[in-house]
Amino acid sequence: MSQTNETITFVEMQSDGTTILESFYNDRYPDVVKRLKDEINPNYTYHCLNHVLDVIEAAERIAKAESVDESSLQIVKIAALYHDIGFLFQRKEHEAKSAEMFSEEALRFGLGDEVIIQITGCIMATKIPQNPQNLLEQIVCDADLDYLGRDDYDSIADTLYNEMSLAGELSDLEKWKQIQIQFLSNHNFHTAYSKNLRQPGLLNNLNSIR
Repeated sequence: MSQTNETITFVEMQSDGTTILESFYNDRYPDVVKRLKDEINPNYTYHCLNHVLDVIEAAERIAKAESVDESSLQIVKIAALYHDIGFLFQRKEHEAKSAEMFSEEALRFGLGDEVIIQITGCIMATKIPQNPQNLLEQIVCDADLDYLGRDDYDSIADTLYNEMSLAGELSDLEKWKQIQIQFLSNHNFHTAYSKNLRQPGLLNNLNSIR
């Protein structure tokens, strides 16, 4: 899609009947996915393409359950797509790098300041401990940790243990067990949908670890 120097409002319809946000997501999705597939550190067994795709799916599902409008749906999908891209360059403060990379591409594409602020807010809200300030940030946060309340928790948690071990952050299974117990004990989902659907599963997973 050819770009101009003119900033386009994110609700304005394009010639193909899509909004600027839909156009941005559709335009950038293949490149972000390719970069995460080809360039991510192979030791990142959790923070990888599979995780990002899982978060996008969860964000869309939660957003629809929370009855947000179409623009808001696109905002959370874009935030989910970009929320971990900073791992391509750094592990610490990767959220800030993710927000920076998104902002640079968004400005080149012609997204306005208002929507850039909303999306970077959603990305930064995923930093642990989560502290979302509005519904859209809550949706992205819940999507990022959706697996905590699912039946596939154990298999996904194993990929995080492997990643942390390879990064030199963890090497003891008993310590990992205690980290999981503490994290799950302190975590609460934010949206009504995730509280109803995932909080009970989180408690079940916590009891299984104990």
